[in-house]
Amino acid sequence: LAILAWQGYHPIGQAQSRPLPQIEEADCFVEPPQDIGIIEEVECGYLVVPERRDVPTEQTVRVAYMRYRTAAEDAGEPVVYLAGGPGDSGILNVAEGSWLITILLLTRDVITFDQRGTGHSIPSLNCVDWYDELVNLPEMELPADGISGCRDYWTAKAIDLSAYTTTESAADVADLLSALGYEQAILLGASYGSKLALVTMRNHPAQVAAAVLDGVVPVELNQEVEHFAKMADAFERVFALCEADQACETFYPALRTRFYTQVARLDANPATLTLTAEGERWEEPLTGFGLLNGLYLHLFSGAEAVAEFPYRVAQVERGDYSYLAGLFSDISVSDPLAGSGLYNTIHCAEEVLLTTPEELQASIEAYPRLAAALLASGPDALTSIFDECKSWGVAAAGKEFATPVASDIPTLILQGGLDFQTPISWALQARRGLSNSQLVYLPTAGHVSSMEDSCAASLVAQFAADPEGRLDTSCLDRLPALVFYIPELAPEAAVRPVVVVDGQGEAQASTVVPANWWLAGEWLLRDNAANVYAPYDASQSLSFAVWESKYTPAEIAYELTGVEGGTFEEWTVEGRTWQVGQAPATSAWSSVVAVHHDGERAYSALLEGIFLDWESALHTVLRPALAELRTGPAILDPFQWVRFVDEESGLAARTVAPPDWRPEPDDPLAYTAVDGNTALYFTFLGPEEIVGQLAGEWTGEEEPFIKQLVVGEHTWALFSAYEDGWSYLYAVAQDRRGTYVLTLVGDFFDVWGQGYDYLKPMMAGFSVARG
Repeated sequence: LAILAWQGYHPIGQAQSRPLPQIEEADCFVEPPQDIGIIEEVECGYLVVPERRDVPTEQTVRVAYMRYRTAAEDAGEPVVYLAGGPGDSGILNVAEGSWLITILLLTRDVITFDQRGTGHSIPSLNCVDWYDELVNLPEMELPADGISGCRDYWTAKAIDLSAYTTTESAADVADLLSALGYEQAILLGASYGSKLALVTMRNHPAQVAAAVLDGVVPVELNQEVEHFAKMADAFERVFALCEADQACETFYPALRTRFYTQVARLDANPATLTLTAEGERWEEPLTGFGLLNGLYLHLFSGAEAVAEFPYRVAQVERGDYSYLAGLFSDISVSDPLAGSGLYNTIHCAEEVLLTTPEELQASIEAYPRLAAALLASGPDALTSIFDECKSWGVAAAGKEFATPVASDIPTLILQGGLDFQTPISWALQARRGLSNSQLVYLPTAGHVSSMEDSCAASLVAQFAADPEGRLDTSCLDRLPALVFYIPELAPEAAVRPVVVVDGQGEAQASTVVPANWWLAGEWLLRDNAANVYAPYDASQSLSFAVWESKYTPAEIAYELTGVEGGTFEEWTVEGRTWQVGQAPATSAWSSVVAVHHDGERAYSALLEGIFLDWESALHTVLRPALAELRTGPAILDPFQWVRFVDEESGLAARTVAPPDWRPEPDDPLAYTAVDGNTALYFTFLGPEEIVGQLAGEWTGEEEPFIKQLVVGEHTWALFSAYEDGWSYLYAVAQDRRGTYVLTLVGDFFDVWGQGYDYLKPMMAGFSVARG
């Protein structure tokens, strides 16, 4: 249990041998991301500080932190990542990896920590695991009320729950910077982390060089009071987007009316949801307010969720509640107020107790449809939060806390147009007091875009390099458009050709995948048979494999999905016979496998994920892939052949490029994608070159990561670099005549995925000859 990890914890009465704050080194709490770029080292430890700074106490807390040290000689101010929640783990957020962290580490240290009271910090005020501990202590009387029981458990350990506030956490940020030897830092606040950043800017301005607020929560804004306005505005935004889209309005006319009709219907006659979680199965009613909450939570996923929203309403209209059952099953295992003591204190002291039941009642009366649904769900649905906060037993933060932050610190505000958790009205409200701020609006981005979107990440990196400078926002023009999901009208998916390799790296086949599905780079880094294609959000995937002939289709299907041989359908596609079977669905996740055997080899395609309409997915993703499967000499037919000549050596290299790429007019050794964001450069070098030295020189690393692959006729060494906003993926092959370099340059969200996807056919078709 997390609450038993008390190593080094000092209760009251054990004085510290050194004055606080102080740093205690520790083993790292998690493994750093594998592909995080150039770093000098990762340091981990605890910041030991008083539990409260406003009253004398010997009680301490240990704030767990990780510092990623840049290898740059002239590093800029460090970036301190402030996680959301409150209660999310900053340590885990950064350890999951992102393009943003990688590019920031090129020029500066990145520091992350788990806010006091959560994650790896000590104590971690968990209100779930403690109950399991009490169950195993028969002398303890189990509390009837989980909230008050959790409170009693921690206060019995002399924990002052009122010390776990945004104000104290802001002081922790300041102390951590000082203890690590920094005069100033750039704060990167995500969601609630933006509120923590604002309080730090107000209370400790001398230590803040600049701030990035991604998904802004103004300090003075009461989220309890604003909740229903935020929910209603989210739905109105989606209705307006659908009305403005010809296809959506044609297929889903009067979406607003249809949606609220279903809310009223379920209020009058609730449906029954069958939920499953952790091996248990039970039923719960679905009321109109349950539908409102469910589809509002659905919108938290951003553009993809907006695109699906009309279809989800149509599902409810026809009595299909499977998606909502899966959604509520997933969230049923955790209750935010019962899960984190840190969340409880902050939410109660800084939100709930700074308002009244009357003010909450007034806040929903402006939205009669929501008010009617809430009233139908029970008389105490609106005010029960006050009873829960009373059970938690902390005092209100005070009106002086909830005042707007006024600051002239350089601040970048990022706002997603499809962010329904922290809407743009919140960003504009916070900006009123930030006299030296700039706001960037990303129309189709969702909540907290900087950790996921390459455009937002590049803007943060620009700002960190020069907080007073003018940002180059041209990447906003390349943001994807919002396309509503309409299965009945869905055309054939736009596709592009790809090469499939087997476990030995030899090219064995080619096929097509949806144009916006890319190779999953993480598979390449651990497995040569890297043929897993997925959209950016990875909610679906299409995997290819080439199997040795000893395996039968039934054996392959069972290996991939557990489908028994007797459940196959037989498809004939372009003269090939495929055995096709669907695995039993788990929650909303499903999979279909298709296997073909040509007498020498077997080929498999596995489509899996969360799809709104499986028939449409089979029609637009799987069937085209089967229809376009090519083997033997025809593998590279979908690509164009290109030729590069080295006049000095007399050698000519022949390979392929994507069919829509064009030669650069001023460079005979280069081809460029039609969108201008990706280019291929070919280089001839002498045979005496040492690949490791080239990799070190081009990446700037003493020990660069090099991936060895056999593709086509050559053994290739692959390594990557990042410079000036562009990613580089190098593929180097050698023979006795020379060293040959394919350099791919692009704006990739995953250089080992997209980049290698482009390079596979180029390496497969590569050959060198005289003249």
